[in-house]
Amino acid sequence: LGTLAVRFSDDALTQAYQSSRNLALVIASGGMIVIALVGLATGFALTRRLEKVSEAARSFARGELLVRSNVAGGDEVALLSRNFDRMADAVGEQQRQLKKQNEYIELLLDSTSEAIYGVDIDGICTFVNLACLHMLGYERQEDLIGKSTHELIHHTYPDGRAYPKELCRIRLATLQGQAAHCDDEVHWRADGSSFPVEYWSHPMYRDGELIGAVVTFFDITERKQAGKQLRQFKTTLDLTQDCVFMFDPDTLRFFYVNQGAILQVGYSAAELMRMGPLDIKPDFDEERFRALVAPMVAGDASSISFETRHRHKDGHDIAVELFLQYIAPVGEPHRFVAIVRDITERKQAEDELQRLNEELEVRVQQRTEQLLEAKVEAERANLAKSEFLSRMSHELRTPLNAILGFAQLLALKMKESEESDNVREILHAGQHLLDLINEVLDLARIESGKFSISKEPVPLLPLITDCITLIRPQAEARGIRIV
Repeated sequence: LGTLAVRFSDDALTQAYQSSRNLALVIASGGMIVIALVGLATGFALTRRLEKVSEAARSFARGELLVRSNVAGGDEVALLSRNFDRMADAVGEQQRQLKKQNEYIELLLDSTSEAIYGVDIDGICTFVNLACLHMLGYERQEDLIGKSTHELIHHTYPDGRAYPKELCRIRLATLQGQAAHCDDEVHWRADGSSFPVEYWSHPMYRDGELIGAVVTFFDITERKQAGKQLRQFKTTLDLTQDCVFMFDPDTLRFFYVNQGAILQVGYSAAELMRMGPLDIKPDFDEERFRALVAPMVAGDASSISFETRHRHKDGHDIAVELFLQYIAPVGEPHRFVAIVRDITERKQAEDELQRLNEELEVRVQQRTEQLLEAKVEAERANLAKSEFLSRMSHELRTPLNAILGFAQLLALKMKESEESDNVREILHAGQHLLDLINEVLDLARIESGKFSISKEPVPLLPLITDCITLIRPQAEARGIRIV
């Protein structure tokens, strides 16, 4: 139908709007200034408190575990500060516990007599304990840390050639993540000398990742020397002529025999290791044998010795002399040691000696009977001799008395004649002969046990004169003059 147009004037509205806008701009500008001033003041205070927390965090990160922020208040910054302080306390406590544990581990490592060092996967030493330092002759851990195991372990051949680094057994085992053990190795000291060691190497893992290995070793110089002495001792036992058996007191099973024992009974060493003393002693069963050794086991006797028999593998018996000793060292297994000597030759000699003694006894008995007969015959002959001497003495005295009697008569008639001296010589000779006959009778009395003697003074000069008178005729006949 058409258009209806209505027109209004907006001057008043525009003026009112302009006034309102200007007022709003003035109010907004003032508010922003106030807010900015308040924000600046608040931000400055908040920044200082946050900076204090940040500084405490930086100090804590540098390792100052005792630092704290200590921001007071009830806002978020104070809450952050308290949370940081609690975290620092917890971390500090954990660090102290960890340090204590590390010190305890270091104390354990340094207190053990076994040398311990750690290596990384390239075989480079990362830590050592005091025993390792002392054994290898170093003064500080820093002198060893960083060295290769190739420098510590035997790194030259006996002829002086260099030992290849890539053949180092610990390094190879570490790279492969395997354990290693060797009881015939050497380690080198700082002064260039070496000593034998036994070592164990075990791989170390962290979160499933191989990071290296820990190596434990100790000096086996004394063990090597003891082993050498033991080998010498065993060689000595094997070369000795006596047999040596060692066996367990419970099982009665041999655990050592020397070469002499093997040769004596004819069994091999392996066969004897499955046997016991009862297997070679035909005279004993187990009950009797245990009764024999019971005093030693009880401590009432330290050893016994006796003669017995050992049975050879081929069945013949061997006469032996056995010395059995019970050894009970502290901290070691108890054992019996039997030293056995073959006395077959001695037994044969004893049997032969016994036979000879029996023969000698027979001969002695026969000889004794002969001597008894001879003694009887001698006594009979001696009696006859005594009777003969007695009879002959009496028979000789009868004519001699007549000679002496008539000589005395002649002496009386010829006192002043020239022949008186000759008669006196006859009397002296006859008297001497009478004395001899009396001495013969004395011998008979001595043999019969009826002779007695008496001490009397004897004039020496007349005795000498009589002797000279008797022997002068024989001396003069030989041109000898007796003074």
